[in-house]
Amino acid sequence: LAPHAVETACTDDAFCQARCEDAMAPAGGCNATCDNMYSRCRCASPAVLRLDGGCSPAPALAFASSQCQHWHEALFNAALLVSPEVQKVDLENGVASPYLMTIVQRCLGLALHRPPEDVEVTLGNLIRISGRRLAEFGNSSGIL
Repeated sequence: LAPHAVETACTDDAFCQARCEDAMAPAGGCNATCDNMYSRCRCASPAVLRLDGGCSPAPALAFASSQCQHWHEALFNAALLVSPEVQKVDLENGVASPYLMTIVQRCLGLALHRPPEDVEVTLGNLIRISGRRLAEFGNSSGIL
C-alpha cells in the first residue's frame, strides 16, 4: 500500500520528529528536524522524507563497484523544485548532495524495475538551466 501523505509543514523539530516516529513505528530510527528555510520537515542526510512523514534511508549497495559487469551510461533531464533535499547549491557547485543522490538512486531503481540497492549512480556534470536555456541544449543533453 502506498503511504498516506501527512502534513510536513513545520515550525519546530518536535513536530517533525513526532510525525516521523508515527510513520516509522515500531521500527523507529527517525532523525527528523524542521528546515527553517522551507518550513518543512527534513530527515538527516542522506535519508529523504517520505510522503507519510517517515525517513527513507539511502540504499546500501548490494555489491561492490568492482563486481559490477553491466555498465550503462545515461543522459537525462530532470525538473526538480528546490526543497530541503534538492537545493540550489547542488547545481551551483555542480556536485550532487547525499540527499539528491538518494533520490536519484531510488528513482532509477524504480525506472529499471530493480531494487535501489542494485543500482549504482554516479552523477557527473550537473547544470542548472532555465526554461529559456532549455532550447539551447535540446532533449539529448545530460542536464539535471
